Amino acid sequence: MKTIYVVDEMLASFEPANSLAAIEVMRICAERLGEYMEHAAASHDLADLSRLVCGLALIQANLAQAMERMVHNSDKRAFKGTADMPARTLRALAFHLRCAGACGGMLTGNLRDAYGVLDGGVR
Repeated sequence: MKTIYVVDEMLASFEPANSLAAIEVMRICAERLGEYMEHAAASHDLADLSRLVCGLALIQANLAQAMERMVHNSDKRAFKGTADMPARTLRALAFHLRCAGACGGMLTGNLRDAYGVLDGGVR
């Protein structure tokens, strides 16, 4: 667990390289989780599954919020280079990010419901 806190400290400053590194860490972790679920599902019990689903719901909620922040900052033309983008292109970007965020919100809700089933019964 100590490694997680070292990574957290390494990514603490708000620099573009750290944003990209955070994405890479998440990508690697998602790949590993997929491999674990493919090859080692039998080694997990329902309590593990419950914790995994709950964790995925929290991760997805954070991703949906990040997308909404991207939309907000794109609308404000806060990202370097967006000041030069045509308004139509910027609207298309915002539309697709909003759609992704909405889908992420739906996914979060379904994961939360699945967690509820695992945690205490059918909802």
